[in-house]
Amino acid sequence: MYSQPWYGSTKGLQYWRHQLVVEHCGKKQVSGLLYATNIDRPRLVKFPVWTDPDNPPDASGWVGDVDLKHWFPHGTKYVRVDNLPGTRRALKNRFTVVVSKLPGRAPRNNCVLESFARLVRGNVLVLRHSYRLPELVTNIHSSERQFVDLIVDQ
Repeated sequence: MYSQPWYGSTKGLQYWRHQLVVEHCGKKQVSGLLYATNIDRPRLVKFPVWTDPDNPPDASGWVGDVDLKHWFPHGTKYVRVDNLPGTRRALKNRFTVVVSKLPGRAPRNNCVLESFARLVRGNVLVLRHSYRLPELVTNIHSSERQFVDLIVDQ
């Protein structure tokens, strides 16, 4: 078993990608922007989803269906972003920021510290919601990185 800071490192991310191929092959995955504890910049990372978000509207595929135990061993806390930070303007696609439920037990997040000069403990993950079905998660696109940085900086 590796340490929590190791999982948040570049080698830990490579290990995660390998685990996705081995353990989650053929299952639905969604990409999110991960600000891991021991990397220099945020990375687009795939996460397994327990059910298919592309199913009919009554199917599950919510934020709670995304498997995050690997990245948040002490539990998760969710913050939903519905408006453009600093304004009341509603976002077309909403976002959820996921942080550690017990930050005191998590390592310092060097990615957020270097990017925004803010002390945060534990990994930070941003997930994007579908426009048509806002309760479902969908892939974050690489073109949204700068906007997501704005959300995390707030």
